[in-house]
Amino acid sequence: MCNLCFAVAGMHRIFLCCAVYAAAVACLVEASSFTHLDRRYPVMFGGRHPGQRVPFVFAKVESKDLSAYLRDDPKGPAWGSVLDNYDARTPWHFDEHESLLKADWHTLAPGAKEVFQPRRAAVVKMPQAPPRIYAFAKAFRDQNIPVWNSIAHSLRALKMEPSEDVGSLADIFLHALQERLHFGTVEVQVGRGNQITLPSHKDGASSLLHLSLTLGGCRTLRMGRYTRRHSAPKDLPNFAANRHLPSKTRDRLRRERDRKEENVWDSNCWRDGNIVDSEMLLGSTYISSPCCFEHAVRYGKCSFDDPVIALQCRFAMLDGEVAHRINMLQDESMRQVSGVVASSLKAAVDKGELQMPSVGQVKLARLQLAAQNMHSPASQLSTARGSSRRLRGFQKNK
Repeated sequence: MCNLCFAVAGMHRIFLCCAVYAAAVACLVEASSFTHLDRRYPVMFGGRHPGQRVPFVFAKVESKDLSAYLRDDPKGPAWGSVLDNYDARTPWHFDEHESLLKADWHTLAPGAKEVFQPRRAAVVKMPQAPPRIYAFAKAFRDQNIPVWNSIAHSLRALKMEPSEDVGSLADIFLHALQERLHFGTVEVQVGRGNQITLPSHKDGASSLLHLSLTLGGCRTLRMGRYTRRHSAPKDLPNFAANRHLPSKTRDRLRRERDRKEENVWDSNCWRDGNIVDSEMLLGSTYISSPCCFEHAVRYGKCSFDDPVIALQCRFAMLDGEVAHRINMLQDESMRQVSGVVASSLKAAVDKGELQMPSVGQVKLARLQLAAQNMHSPASQLSTARGSSRRLRGFQKNK
């Protein structure tokens, strides 16, 4: 009986291998490449960390078919129901105490994980993401391995800097890339029906490498950006021209200048061209570093049939102490680390190397994950036991 059980398990693996091959053939569809939001300024600048502005890249791509595929996962949430049905929300751990419905999932090894949650600044237990989103994270990481390797190479070089703070921060993110923790958490946001305008803010450090997908509805991302490293805010004198002023006066001017950059909804604080609105519809996807620049989102009015759904994919930070220490870090070390990320992303986008996987590639990733589970000893034992039970039942029926 034991040999027969393992033979059945072997047949399962053969079938799975055939399915993987078929999916691989389907993956011959070309992936979509990201492009710069503003080709004139592929590298833009956000807040000061301190003194000089911190650089970042904002690249976008349209992936309507893929977003619809992720949204319509039969093993995922019933999106229309989560807005008005508590029982539909509960299995997916949606938070009831937000202006939007929010939930946090992970895309790491199977099972629930304790991960740092940026919006609460706390380590919480996160469930695994729905199967299609889970597989997408793997496919996106695999599709762009050369890009992550480029960032890792630059971070290794940064570790050699004389500054201990710079080297330590570079090592934290290098380790995260090596452990495939990038895009390891997914914050899902669902509009509640009415238009919602969220406050202006900067994200925490886990958004140094941040991927956002819109799976439904309409929302508008407003960002405050500058085109030069030393750009001055609106209606404030260039600080370099005030070096003759007393130090206390210069400090007061600096504080006033920084406060004026904290609200992207206040147009009086920004020069024309420094505020950029990007409409996000089904399929709108971007990758950036929103911990570097001031931004906010307006969620459009939506129906239960077409709710606004957005996924925010960030680094998974497993060490709560480290996460708390660097979460809102805005110093010279963060500016340098952000700079190497921006340089690598710019080079990848310029060459067309940063790509969004196709639906076929995500399907292939799902099958590969299933194959990995089949090959684990625990899965083989479970399959054998399940086959044994089915065979015994078959013999009884016979």
